[in-house]
Amino acid sequence: MTLFVLTSVLLTLLSVGLIAWPLWHAAGPQRSRLAATLAACLIPILVWLVYPKISTYNWVTPPAQAADPSAQARSLDEAIGGLEQKLAENPSDEDGWVLLGSSYLAVQRPADAVQAYRRAIELSNGNNMAARLGAAEA
Repeated sequence: MTLFVLTSVLLTLLSVGLIAWPLWHAAGPQRSRLAATLAACLIPILVWLVYPKISTYNWVTPPAQAADPSAQARSLDEAIGGLEQKLAENPSDEDGWVLLGSSYLAVQRPADAVQAYRRAIELSNGNNMAARLGAAEA
């Protein structure tokens, strides 16, 4: 956001300079200097007033900050635990085993991932390509 603001300020100053410079050095000194001064004052004010109205940026609520990586890891471990419980209740869920294998790979547990993928392969009689590819990757 800071880079955007700095770039915007620099571009506004550049546009003021491009408009005010020729007016300041025009033939009629009094009238053109007044026009240059007005342009130099009005352009930044107009930019400041108009831009918030036409932009799509949410000025009320700033964008969310990135989540804490340790919190993400905890939530992934919790999700894996919940998936393990669901598969304990319904061990014939082929897609659940594939998802569990993918989850294990995401948390660097390749041995567990292989077991989950093998279970999905057994349930599909070897027809689940996602499980076969996942097992090969693990």
